This record gives sequence, structure tokens and C-alpha cells, in this order.
Amino acid sequence: MKSIFTNVFIIAIAIILNVEAQAQSTTEAIIIEQPNDVIECEGSLDQYLFVVAAPSEKQYKIAYRWLKDGRAITSWVEDFGQLTFDTLRYRMSGLYNAELFAFDPNWISAYGNSFSYDSARVSPIVSSDKANLYVLQPPSFMKDIEYQIVKKGDDCIFTFDANIYGEHNMDDPTYWTDIQWFKDTITLIDGDRISGSQSSILTINNIKETDYSTKYRVRLTGDCDTIWSNEFAIYDEPKPIFSGIQFNSWGCVGDTIRFWFWTYSSVPGIKIKNQWYMDGQEIEDIPGLVSGTNDDSLLVYLDTNNSFNYEATFVCKTWPEGYPNNTMEGYKSRIDFTRPPIILSDLEDTYTIEEGGLLLLGIQSGGSDTYVYWRKDDEDWFWYEDTLRLGQISQDQSGKYQAMVYNQCDTVFSNIAEVIVTKKSIISGIEDNTTEQEISIYPNPLMASSTLNISPATSGKVSVILTDVLGNKLANIFDDNILSGQRESITLNLDKIDLSSGTYYLIIQMGNRIETRKISVVR
Repeated sequence: MKSIFTNVFIIAIAIILNVEAQAQSTTEAIIIEQPNDVIECEGSLDQYLFVVAAPSEKQYKIAYRWLKDGRAITSWVEDFGQLTFDTLRYRMSGLYNAELFAFDPNWISAYGNSFSYDSARVSPIVSSDKANLYVLQPPSFMKDIEYQIVKKGDDCIFTFDANIYGEHNMDDPTYWTDIQWFKDTITLIDGDRISGSQSSILTINNIKETDYSTKYRVRLTGDCDTIWSNEFAIYDEPKPIFSGIQFNSWGCVGDTIRFWFWTYSSVPGIKIKNQWYMDGQEIEDIPGLVSGTNDDSLLVYLDTNNSFNYEATFVCKTWPEGYPNNTMEGYKSRIDFTRPPIILSDLEDTYTIEEGGLLLLGIQSGGSDTYVYWRKDDEDWFWYEDTLRLGQISQDQSGKYQAMVYNQCDTVFSNIAEVIVTKKSIISGIEDNTTEQEISIYPNPLMASSTLNISPATSGKVSVILTDVLGNKLANIFDDNILSGQRESITLNLDKIDLSSGTYYLIIQMGNRIETRKISVVR
């Protein structure tokens, strides 16, 4: 059985609740101004939502709290129905509303409890209208648009990865971003070949020469900003472009010759492949190649033992990697092979000549583009031919003579020859022309039928040249082998030689001996 005190407590609580129920039933929270939609760009400062309300009885006040998308985001506060945003962010977008009620600011708990809005509430909770907070993002590209390689007549499709909507309500988007594709400064327009020029997917069918460009772009125009994509390209199939080449080279034995050229692809980022050829054949393991058969340079080691032809023509074919049908052929190149100088026929150790005669010192040299200098004793170099000619030689021209042969590859020296000029013999009259001599001329002074007779003591090559008194060569008279004891008769045809009156010399070389004979012509 309940005690009397329990019954009294229950009656008191019932009286209090009845009083509060009467207060709530007669008091209202009246909304005077509803919150409005806020449409601003991300990053906007000091934006807010607000609602204005008042209690139906002056002794009360209004408590507010704000909700986003149905969830409370603030605690209850009194007398201020404003929700402030310092800096708008896209994530803040959503549907906002305020809940509010009237409360007794003088409420005191009968049991000593602390003040609470729920306990002091004297009206039903009411909700404001819902307001949309549109935080619009500016359009932005997520990554660059890449170029495409498209053959004439083929199709291409471009798209991009970008934020182009800019609002949270994607079920019924309101704030769209305008899209426009451009080629250079020309606005692309949908037509027979082009579609999607104002959408995120651009299609160009049947590519033509005029479609190739490196300056395609996309413009995104939103409520918050206008931005451009990177410039991208439509390329034709890549081709090699020559920018520099060395197509002729020279070198010496032992040198390494480098042919080189610079090429690049008409499409950036495509590697260039190369293949060298010699006389139309691929160069693989031909002796003399050091390296570089698949590079933009070819190294050739010049060695007389190499098996390839030094007159060969070299050429390199080049193409973009993956596009062998677009091969181009470079300039044809060759090696100017400079052979070092050599002495094929050298000087004898000693030469004896009579004073007043013509000295002929001769070597035979080989090599490419060689030069010959002569020197006497330690004097400076002089004379620039294989044969040194000194006419009317005197005794003071005796000495040691040597030839130097050189080119850009090497320098070689001949044997040192000692030249002895003897005193001239006193001769009365014209030379003895008897046929018993080894060398005879008859008649002398010359006539149309004069004959030079040569009967050498040893077999060998005999050469005879005609010079003037200064040693200038006028004619080759004879150049052949004569056997020992054989008599060779050589007709001196004045009409053929066409000599005027005067004194001349026959220079007769028999092996290592040089003999000089003076002749006279009387017209």
C-alpha cells in the first residue's frame, strides 16, 4: 500500500506537468523571416544563413539550432538565428534548416536541477524552411590532355579529366560549366566531321592535313572562373628530321673517323632508329668498324688490313621507332683516306758530276697529297719536286743533299746523298765522237741525221732527257732497258725537237750513274 507521502508527490508532479502543458499549449514560436538559398563560389568569406523568429508572449525567448541534411550541426542557442561561415568550402554544400522553440528564461527547477532549454521550453519545436547552400567549385583540370598521332583519313577522339559541374546537387544540377574546344584561336563547331565541340568528348572523323596542329585547347567557363587546358596536338605519323650532318671525312692510317648527323622526330618523345650501310649493304661486322652501326654516328678505323673498300660510299637510314615505313635516307658520305708518305725510290749514297754540268737528284715518293722539300747540308728547305735540278753546277755546290716528303699524316726523309762536283776538264774542240766510246754523239754539232750511241757496261734501265743550259727539261729522248754490250743507236731528230741554235745538254742516267753530254745546234 502506497504511503501518503508517495501519493502527495505524484499529485504535485501532475500539477506541475499540467501547468507546463498549459503554457506550451498557449505559447508559439513564430517565424518572421525564412532562410534563403546562398549561392557562392568556394573561398568566399563571411557568408551566412539566418532565420528571424519571435515568441507569441513577450516574457519568453527563442532557442535555435541548425541542421544540415537533417542532422544537427549546432547546439541550442538563444536569440540569434544566424549560421556564419568564415570561408566557404565545397563540402559545406547542402540543405540547411533551423529548429526553434520558445522557452522561459526564468525557469527554475523545483528540484535544484541546472537550467536546460528542453526543461524551459514552453512551445512546440518548429522548423524553418530548408535553404540550399550552393558552394560552387571553379572548373579545374585533373591532368594534361595528351597528344594523338593520327594517320590521314583516320578518326580521333579526345576527352579530359576535369571538375566541370561545381555543385553538390548532381541529381538536378543547376550550375553547369560551359565547354568549348579550340584549334589555335579558331572555335570548333559541330559539323559533318566534328562533333562534341561543346562537350567533354570531341570527335574528329576523316582527319585531313588541315587538322594537324600543336595548339588544340579546351576552355571551361563556370560561374566562378574561366580556365584553359594545356595545348595539345594532333600529329601526322612521325618522320625523321635532319638538323645537322657531317657527310665527308678524312683521316690517316690509325685514325678513327666519325660520320655523324643529328635527327629528331617530327613528333616529340618518339625515339629515332638508325641503320648504316656501305655500298648499299648493311654494316654489321665488317673489319674496321669500331662501333655506332645503330647510332647517329659511325666510327671507322682506317687500317690497311681492313677489308672494306676505301672508295666506298656510306649512308645512314633513319626512322621513328615503330614507324619503319617512314624511313629517310641521309646524305651519302665517303672517306677521304689520306695515305702517309713513303719513299719508293731513294737517293744513292754518292753522286759525282763535272763542274758546269746539270745535277739531277731524284726520288720517287708515294702517298696522298704529299709535298717534297730538298735541303743541302744544314740549309733551309728548298725546291718542291721529286727531282732536284741544278744546272751549271759549281764546285761550291758540293755537299750532302736530302729530300723530305710529308703530308698531314706523316713526314719521311730520303737517304742523304753526297754530291761531289769535280773540276771541269779542259777539252779542245767538240767531244770525241768515235764509236768506241760507251756514249757517243755523231755528228756534233747536230744535224738532221745525228745519232746518240749508247753501249753500257752493265745491263739496266737507261733514260735520256734533253735540257737547256739552265737545266730546264725540254724533251724525253729515251727511256728503256739496254743489255750489257748491246749498242743502242738513238736518232736525234732536230725537226721533231724543234731546237733553235745554241748549246744544250743530254742527261744520261744508266743505273745509278748520271752522265752529261753537251751538244750544239747550228741553224
